[in-house]
Amino acid sequence: MQPSHPRRTFSAALLLGFTALTAAPVLVAAPRGAAEPAPAVASALTNAKYSGRAFAAGVQLGPVGAPVFLCDTGELPTRGGCLSAALIEANVGVGALTCKTLMAQTDGGSGWSRSSAAAETIGMLNGVVRVGFARVESQVKCGTFDCRTELADLTILNQPIPIPPNGFPPNTQIPVPGVGTLVINEQKFLEVGSYKEVHVAALHLVAPLVADIQVLSAKSDLDCFGSTPPPGPCFDVLTGGGWLSVPGGKANFGFTVGFKADAGAPDGQFNLVDHANGLHIQALTITSYGQGGTPGARRFAGTCKVNGNAGFTFRCEAADNGEPGGGVDTMRFLVSNGYKAGGTLAGGNIQLHDACP
Repeated sequence: MQPSHPRRTFSAALLLGFTALTAAPVLVAAPRGAAEPAPAVASALTNAKYSGRAFAAGVQLGPVGAPVFLCDTGELPTRGGCLSAALIEANVGVGALTCKTLMAQTDGGSGWSRSSAAAETIGMLNGVVRVGFARVESQVKCGTFDCRTELADLTILNQPIPIPPNGFPPNTQIPVPGVGTLVINEQKFLEVGSYKEVHVAALHLVAPLVADIQVLSAKSDLDCFGSTPPPGPCFDVLTGGGWLSVPGGKANFGFTVGFKADAGAPDGQFNLVDHANGLHIQALTITSYGQGGTPGARRFAGTCKVNGNAGFTFRCEAADNGEPGGGVDTMRFLVSNGYKAGGTLAGGNIQLHDACP
């Protein structure tokens, strides 16, 4: 856990069968390739302090075990910039936590700090809690802060749980009989003078004497010291997590692609899983990244694996058209083997992070 901000403490637990603490995720490469011209990089800020962190999961099992974090960006440097992490799949313990297509991002610059995380096919405690897709986002500006949680296909003890049209209210607690308590859309805010901090977690399951599991955490904080920060550091990154409707079902995706601060070439991660036909596409390199057809769109391309086999290329254009992303943002994706998917997002969000002057 980060020592720099208030967080819950994992409960001591008697590990009822969850004795094996293993994580077997596959890291998605963060490659570099031939690049379009990189944006100029602004000097470090002198009158703003940035911070942020996002991770897909924090899990503690047993009475003395240390918490394990998966798909963790780490803490954002105080000067700002971008950090990201990605995992194809994660398994912790004997069914304690399973999830796929994990993404986490934190960035800060030009007077704001923002963090997000997303995952799909989430299972907690051998399916006691299941979620088809979840995403969280937090953001702090010099004058405001905000956060949100998006969930789809929630079941508890095999019973579907209706999701309110506007999402679950902050800190919704749902008793899980025989297990413990599930907190949905867990939120914490802190404001001291010019310092602002917001933290949101999609799911926090506390099972006394069993486990303490937090899924999707996004923390953002910023101190403007009472003035408007100058622009920079400069970066241009597009992130996304969600799903598209495809023939026979849906395709989940997660990505973070672009020019990070001080970078001379684009890099990133991209995963797409078409659940209708079992196709899994994983980016290996990002060879180009540039302006798309609208101000909020970016086009990028690279090499990829299809179902674990290399030798393919892909092209993508994704657009941040407003908030929330579902029903508004768009993505079109084409692989050299002829596979294509695209359209307006059925759920999730695409977000442009462009802190350039």
